[in-house]
Amino acid sequence: RNQVECLRLGGGYVEGWTARDLVQYVRRHDPHHLIQICRDHGGPWQSAIEVKDKMDEKHALKSALGSLREDIDAGFDLVHLDTGFSPKTRPSPMTAMNRLLFLYERLYHYAIHRGRRVAFEVGTEEQSPEIVTVHEFETLLSEMRSRLLKKRLPMPRFVVAQTGTKVVGLKNVGTLHLSSHESPLWNHLKALARCAQEFGV
Repeated sequence: RNQVECLRLGGGYVEGWTARDLVQYVRRHDPHHLIQICRDHGGPWQSAIEVKDKMDEKHALKSALGSLREDIDAGFDLVHLDTGFSPKTRPSPMTAMNRLLFLYERLYHYAIHRGRRVAFEVGTEEQSPEIVTVHEFETLLSEMRSRLLKKRLPMPRFVVAQTGTKVVGLKNVGTLHLSSHESPLWNHLKALARCAQEFGV
């Protein structure tokens, strides 16, 4: 959200672009809509202004919601909701899930109301060099499905899982170092993929 942002939050540091500016630029060069335009890390405090202004959770969520609605209006195809960050302390899994459902429910209905078909990617963990366990991932997906069913909402298209691929600069500093396609780590990654498939994501 710092790179490309709504005017209300000052635009992005890339050319001062808003979401609409980015979409117009891409579509001028991609008239057949072969490129999917995606928002990465859309969530509260993912804009430096929300951190600088020391917004509390309520105002940071409202600010993020407004920004992401502009992404939908501009023509983004996919929106990544990332609620795993707080300025001071890492949020609990329940807090991150509550934030996620707050944004997802409102944006899902907003997209329908605006006549847009938008896919969603969701994540509740801050990026980490570690690899999530299958049990932790399954627990997350089960809780998400249960709560979405109560709201009569579909599962998102993509769910983020930490797979040891944290990149800093030009180097992977995560724990992912595959020696072969039959290593325990490779099998663990396949198990995460199977788990996601079982939940329809």
